[in-house]
Amino acid sequence: MTFLGMPGATPGVGQLREERPFPDAARDALGNRQLRANLANATATIRGKREGVVAELPDWPQLRAAGAAIKDDVLANLDTYLVELEVFLQLLPRPSTGERMNPAARRRAQS
Repeated sequence: MTFLGMPGATPGVGQLREERPFPDAARDALGNRQLRANLANATATIRGKREGVVAELPDWPQLRAAGAAIKDDVLANLDTYLVELEVFLQLLPRPSTGERMNPAARRRAQS
């Protein structure tokens, strides 16, 4: 089975690998008025759009319950589904090296 792992980040780049402990950085971020205003605006926008879409669906509670049931079933049987997927993938024909190339690489190889 292939393990894809977690994406890495360059040390010191972005917010994934901060030098300061999270509680200290969070305390400073909470004191940033502009950041809090931006977050409040984004949250209100997202909630408003969601409410609008939900209002268009009269059977929203049933759809939500059905989706939750599907998710619960998949999680409860994930091991079985993963084994089935692995078996299925083994049955697929293996592409040749040329078929695996992206179109640009294939054109370069043909010229």
